[in-house]
Amino acid sequence: MLKTFLLISLMFFAVETRSNNAPLQVPTQHAEWLYQDLQRFLPDHQIQTLQTAQEQAFIALVKEQTTGIPKGVAFLIPDFSQGILKQAALSNLYQTLNDYGWTNVLLTTPHYEDIQQANIVLSDESAQSSVDSAPTVTGESQPAAPSDTSQEAPSEQIQKVSSQNLALTTQTMGQIALDLQQRVAAAVEFAGQFPGFYLMVCEGKSCPLLVDLIAEQKVPRPDALVMLSGHALGQTANRNFAEAISLTDFPVLDLRQAWDNRWLEDNFEWRRKVARKNFKTDFRQRKLNSYYDYYGQERRVVKEIYGFLHTVGM
Repeated sequence: MLKTFLLISLMFFAVETRSNNAPLQVPTQHAEWLYQDLQRFLPDHQIQTLQTAQEQAFIALVKEQTTGIPKGVAFLIPDFSQGILKQAALSNLYQTLNDYGWTNVLLTTPHYEDIQQANIVLSDESAQSSVDSAPTVTGESQPAAPSDTSQEAPSEQIQKVSSQNLALTTQTMGQIALDLQQRVAAAVEFAGQFPGFYLMVCEGKSCPLLVDLIAEQKVPRPDALVMLSGHALGQTANRNFAEAISLTDFPVLDLRQAWDNRWLEDNFEWRRKVARKNFKTDFRQRKLNSYYDYYGQERRVVKEIYGFLHTVGM
């Protein structure tokens, strides 16, 4: 019995020592494995690699209309940090809107983990350059360097951040908005080969970013916008979002589920009041009165969008 216990202890010690000496594996960028994953269950002609103006490649899925009478292009924009074709709100629209005359362009959105890690590497490089350019004082004792993480290797900082909850700071949100702007602009340029209207369908936290980008004329103005559980983070941000929606000059459909994000539930009625106050007559709200998620309400979502577009003449 004692021999068995000692043998197991030695085996555990050997495995533990090997794992501690193993080199750190930095997580692979999402775009590198996403393309290989999509190839397993999607035809190659639906997978497109687009490039932004800064020559950064990203993946988009394209599914052309099947009616012979094209309505236009539907740009499907998921909530950021969400996997493509894995959102209950957008996966069914990508599969079915082409049967109503729309060519679907489903974008991949930025992952804030990648952006946060990029910020760490940039801060490490800037800290190192400041250290290299600092003057050297001779004949005097140098003060001790503070014990922070700015002097650690980027891989060590990435390991620390990956084990914590990444906060959406103002800098991170700004970079996500910039990345989203570049991707939408590249998708619109690609969609120039298809005729018809431009419909944008956004989800979650991507909606306030998209509305701001349109208002600032950083992305082309759509002919209509559909928001699926659109919300911002924070009460002030949601009130500003409601005001921005009411000032748009294109039709807006605001959809939510019976049980949804807390920020959306608290501000859904307020959006309607602000839209009425600013005389936005082409604003429509619908609540999906079923206690299923978007997967269980696929037909209802398509019906609401189809009816809304027919009402506004699309």
